[in-house]
Amino acid sequence: MGYNKTIQNCHPNERTVPMSLSLRQISSDDKIVQQTLLHVFEHLYPVSLLSQILDQTHGWEQRERETNMVQMCYLIMALHLFPRLSQRGVLRELASGLRWIWPEKPDKPFEIPVTSAISTRRKHLPVLVLRRLFEQVCHPIATPATKGAFALGLRLMAIDGTLDNVIETQANATHFGRASTLHKGATPFPQVRCAYLSECGTHCIVAARMGPCHHSEEALAIGLVSSITAKMLVMMDSGLFSLWWAKQVQDRQSHLLARITSTMFLHPDQILSDGSYLVHTRLPSRGMTQGEVLTLRVIEYQIADPILGQSHKIHRLVTTVLDPLLAPAMELIQIYHERWEIESSLDEQKNQLRLASRPLRGLTPQLVSQELYGLLLTHFALRSLMHDAAVQADLDPDRLSFTHAVEVVSRAVRDFTQWSQQDHPFLKARLLEDLCDDLLPAQRRVRFQARAVKRSKARYDSKRRFFFSYTPDHIHSFTDLIVPERRLLLLN
Repeated sequence: MGYNKTIQNCHPNERTVPMSLSLRQISSDDKIVQQTLLHVFEHLYPVSLLSQILDQTHGWEQRERETNMVQMCYLIMALHLFPRLSQRGVLRELASGLRWIWPEKPDKPFEIPVTSAISTRRKHLPVLVLRRLFEQVCHPIATPATKGAFALGLRLMAIDGTLDNVIETQANATHFGRASTLHKGATPFPQVRCAYLSECGTHCIVAARMGPCHHSEEALAIGLVSSITAKMLVMMDSGLFSLWWAKQVQDRQSHLLARITSTMFLHPDQILSDGSYLVHTRLPSRGMTQGEVLTLRVIEYQIADPILGQSHKIHRLVTTVLDPLLAPAMELIQIYHERWEIESSLDEQKNQLRLASRPLRGLTPQLVSQELYGLLLTHFALRSLMHDAAVQADLDPDRLSFTHAVEVVSRAVRDFTQWSQQDHPFLKARLLEDLCDDLLPAQRRVRFQARAVKRSKARYDSKRRFFFSYTPDHIHSFTDLIVPERRLLLLN
């Protein structure tokens, strides 16, 4: 097995030629815990950076035994590459490339730590470690060479929120709570609410805030403002828009493009050449100080198809981009459609990385937060690799399949563990080529449909909440629950 050309000599559209690779050299003094790392992501999350953050947060373990904190950080990321495996199964997968090259030690055989050791070490890992890692590494990565990432000279960004189910435990239920609606009542699982800022062109989530489900998306999204930098076009839905947001985005030398409700800004102050109009509105005053006047531009349009597009409905956008010559109304309408990309990012996380039918597996709020940051780090690493592959092959990142990327990177975990460090640049070059093997059609499916419920009510009864904690002392097996029929009692 091998390849014969280095990354410097590879043309983007040319497959590499075989050359020999060298196996990782392992000293007899090495420990398994020091080698079972997620090397496929080490270019983004190197051990040196993790060690630095652990120093800053005082997160190191008191004594390294079967596991350590660096290994736990990589394990939490890898949980989402192998969502069907247990924690120990994922660690076994990280170590699979070492099994055949590990030096024989009669006194210390090749053994994976037991589940209790992994769980105990995870409980001692501060959430702040993964949060700091996310904040330091996960930033917008699109360059001028990235297709579809910019419009009007601005980087396309989107803000949205989501709810995720967590495992039913008393600690999770107390901390996160349950969302409830007027007609359906409380949700069956406790839920965590998250607000994300995403780069539309690359699908990379670059800022996140999370909290209990009774916190509103608007409140959580306020924490994302600090991540907005100059020359961005920030898009959001009507549920998040406010004058405060428009002012905050403008103060950061960026622009806002948002959907608004049918009752906002109905009276034009100036009609523009493209049919849009300007409105002058005053920000809320503070005390005796009169609020600042803010000028916004409103765009109205309808969907042509009478069946699919609700042709009677008027859709309304508001933006801080005021010049109709630099940004015509039709172009801004098409740009706002790119806000769908954050929905794709959420779908990738829920359905491809963690299997949405299952709740997050953390039994405590701390473990749930760990798992969510691990999910964000894994998604960012995958999308970063896909972006590099797309730029190298002169493709739009949307042409690369995320499902295929998860499969390719999961298979590469063993190769990066087994082969020596000096061969990793070549392995990464082959990985980038493999990511472009299964391209999506250039013409994407048109997205237009508003949210709708496919099944409003399940045909089964809801599980009663006290079932989760109800364990009578006198019941030791299923037989203890059985009450025989009267005729069986008579026969006996």
